[in-house]
Amino acid sequence: MKNLEKTSAELQAEVNILRARLAESENFRQRYTEADKLRRDLEESERKYRSIVESFHGIAFRGDRNFIPEFFHGSVEQITGYTRKDFLDLKVKWDSLIHPEDLQQVLASAEEMASRSQNHLQREYRILHKNGTIRWVREHIRTVRDETGNLSRVEGVIYDITESKLSEQALKLVEERLDLAISGSKAGLWEVEYDFTDSGMPVPRKVFASPEMKRLIGFNDDEFPDSVEAWQARIVPEDLLLIEEATRSILAGRTDNHDLDYRIRHKDGGIRWIHSCGKCWRDESGRPVRQAGLDWDITERKAIEDQLRQLVAIVEETPDLVGTADLQGRVLYFNKSAKHTLGVSPDEYLPNRNITQFYPKWALQIICNQAIPIALKETVWRGETAVLKGDGRTEIPVSQVILAHADSRNNIRYMSTVIRDISRIKETEDALRKSEERYRHLSEKLEAMVKEQVDKLREAENLAAVGRTISMLAHEIRNPLNNITLGLDILRLQLKPGGEHEETLGEIRHGIEILNQLIEELLDFSKPIHLTYARRSVEALAKEALRLILDTLGLGLVKNLQKPLIFWGFDFPEVEM
Repeated sequence: MKNLEKTSAELQAEVNILRARLAESENFRQRYTEADKLRRDLEESERKYRSIVESFHGIAFRGDRNFIPEFFHGSVEQITGYTRKDFLDLKVKWDSLIHPEDLQQVLASAEEMASRSQNHLQREYRILHKNGTIRWVREHIRTVRDETGNLSRVEGVIYDITESKLSEQALKLVEERLDLAISGSKAGLWEVEYDFTDSGMPVPRKVFASPEMKRLIGFNDDEFPDSVEAWQARIVPEDLLLIEEATRSILAGRTDNHDLDYRIRHKDGGIRWIHSCGKCWRDESGRPVRQAGLDWDITERKAIEDQLRQLVAIVEETPDLVGTADLQGRVLYFNKSAKHTLGVSPDEYLPNRNITQFYPKWALQIICNQAIPIALKETVWRGETAVLKGDGRTEIPVSQVILAHADSRNNIRYMSTVIRDISRIKETEDALRKSEERYRHLSEKLEAMVKEQVDKLREAENLAAVGRTISMLAHEIRNPLNNITLGLDILRLQLKPGGEHEETLGEIRHGIEILNQLIEELLDFSKPIHLTYARRSVEALAKEALRLILDTLGLGLVKNLQKPLIFWGFDFPEVEM
């Protein structure tokens, strides 16, 4: 019995031991399960950490109160060119990488953070990569302090923002250039943002007009509201219709851009021409949310365009031939007269033509060897050539001007010419040349006639001189003859009548009479003749002569003259005598 009780007690003790072991085993199993869960959680955390670290493109760091790194992880080598071990082993100090121009600012901010001025700091600065390039970084850093408020450690992250910084700089440069371009071009910037009514219609929500935009119509920025209605109220009504139609096309989604000209009333009461271009931006559903653009004052350009249109009209209607050609001789432009004269159809594609087609060979040599080289060198050439009519054979003499046109870099871009038909001038020159020849012949003939008349005049003068001499001699001879005649009369009275002396005295008197008759003739010859000239018809002279002859002969005559006879100048009474 005792043995059974002992056995029962032993068994109970063993059962208790087993229960204790079972409880311990259950506790161990439970602890093992918790440990396994912790292990799995740790593995999951590590996996997530690795995933974060692998996807993290910055540097995570932690340092002591003196900023000596205790933890350095992430894209260290990609950002700096150095390994994380270089920094943890203090072979490389972060301060040594900071760009010299940024170093003082970074150190000052660190000191400010350490002095409890702030617990969090964000800063951007440049560092020098190991390969010598410059990198921009953004650093987020915070301080951790102990119970007394003293700095115990720092931690944070560093990101490489080089690309975004360069993009910002590029964007800033573009914005500066855009501002410069807008300012330089004197353009006005405008912008409209849209909201939508319950029915889905877009309505302006916010309107912006730059000061330059308002100055286009003479207002300062504070003198004119940012209002679509106020601006449109000054637009010329017929142009406002065009703008409203363009706006409807944009809002309806038919187009995203507009490019048009319109007129608007200036503050001074005048009208200005405006060129406007803009673009519309839409949301995902295609509704317009924003519209912006630039406007320019093109009043002067419009005036120049009007002048150019007038000049083009003048060039088109001038009878002169006007054209342009490139440096290869391809025709770029002909006015109406050029096309008509040279046989070019109004709608023909001109570059298919070359200037060499419109000149005869001799004129083309002048154009190629003289005119164009001189124009290229001196910008202009003037001369006379000839062009071919549309039949390709008939030459038209012309005067021609050739101009060389250069761009802003002084490179010759094209040639132009003005050609004038001088056919009538040439015909007039030929007629004038023939007239000059006839005049020369007539002048030579007249000169000979004048010479002949001068010779006759000189001869007449000589005869007159002879007459005067004869008259003097006749008077000198007459006086002795008169004395002789008187002496004969005295002798006849003194001598007895009859006798031989009567015959001698008679012969002497007869000789004296002959001499006196000769003297009278000499005196008549020496007298000057004064003729009275008059223009009388040869026909009248012939009639009078015939009348005298017919009266003398007692005859009659019928005359039939086909045309009037010429007129002569003569002394008619002398001729009648």
